[in-house]
Order: sequence, then C-alpha cells, then structure tokens
Amino acid sequence: MIDDEPYFRFGIELAIRKRGYRVSQVSDGKEALRRILGSGSLRSPLLDLILLDLELASFPGAEIVSRMRAAAVATPVIALSGYFNAARYEELMKLGSLELMFKPVSEQLLLDSMERALKLGRLR
Repeated sequence: MIDDEPYFRFGIELAIRKRGYRVSQVSDGKEALRRILGSGSLRSPLLDLILLDLELASFPGAEIVSRMRAAAVATPVIALSGYFNAARYEELMKLGSLELMFKPVSEQLLLDSMERALKLGRLR
C-alpha cells in the first residue's frame, strides 16, 4: 500500500490483515518506486497487488504506474483518490490500473475490489 496519510494506511492495513493478507506500507512515492523497480534486496517481486494513493505529496501516483508499466511490471494496481478527474481516470486505465476508487472508501468495497483484482492477477 502506497499512501502518505498514516491514519488511512493503518486503518486499511488492519482490515486487509483481518482477511489474512500480508501488507507492506510505504508513505513516499520515491521509496515505493525503489522497492518496486529496484534491484537486489530492495525489489519486491512478490507483490500481488498495489493500492496506490494518486495524491502523494512526494511523487505523483500516476507517474508511479507509468514507470512500473514502462519497466514491464504488471502487478495489478487499484488507485485511490480524494477527487474525480476524468483525464486522470482515462490515463490510469490506459496504463493498466484495474480500478479508481474514491476516498473515503468503504472497507468492504475496497476488500471486494482487491479480491477481484487478485483473481484477475492469478488468471494472467
């Protein structure tokens, strides 16, 4: 999960862990890119899904998705945003985001979306 809002991150992490999933948190977009695209011990090859805040203070979320795709990282992404932007939505869908969800997001809605994304990822 990549989000710079600690209360949101920790609340969602608790919900995800209750479902039996492991969660790794990052609050900084540049650190997230280092982990996703890095080499050696920094790389996170076992990521099944990424929850990504689009309004990171440190780095644009859409840029993270763009760089992931340019590096052929096909990990499914569920983007999270506090507001709707039609152009951004289209850009993210073209880059391969599975969904764009809006904060505050219902815990159940997010978990259902995650399960759909994980199923799709397994089918690839």
